[in-house]
Amino acid sequence: MSQPKKSSRNHRIFGISIVAVFVLILASITVEDTRDYLDSDTWATTTGTRIRDNNKTAFIEFEYTVNGTRYVGTRTRFYQLVLFTGDTQYSNFETTYPIGSTFPVYYDPADPQRSVINPAFPVRAIMLRVALLTVLIPIWISHRIVSRLFGNILRPFRGTA
Repeated sequence: MSQPKKSSRNHRIFGISIVAVFVLILASITVEDTRDYLDSDTWATTTGTRIRDNNKTAFIEFEYTVNGTRYVGTRTRFYQLVLFTGDTQYSNFETTYPIGSTFPVYYDPADPQRSVINPAFPVRAIMLRVALLTVLIPIWISHRIVSRLFGNILRPFRGTA
């Protein structure tokens, strides 16, 4: 039985690494957002002002002041993936909070840079992240099983010339 080519093995390792990195990043962001969400019931509020946005994505910037120090925030809600300007949520935010408008900003008194405009629990965003993780992990496991069971059958026939 011949050994698989080294480049084929490297491609598999690369593919697995990409999926693993994506899962770790998504899990890390989710853990951080969960921590902030759970802590936010003790956060203080101040008034923020929308100052600008990015033309392509909804990185909406707002400024607020805590104890005389000016901060700039970009998080409109917890568990938010990047919104694009064509997104309905972005359009709603654009209408509700035009540049120059004021609104309450929730911030962590122990670390005022941790802030959010809407601290409500977003069920849809959590469902999306859970769905991504529950799809990616089984795909990776299935790939590993199929590769081990049928690797020789699925590998193209390489005759000797």
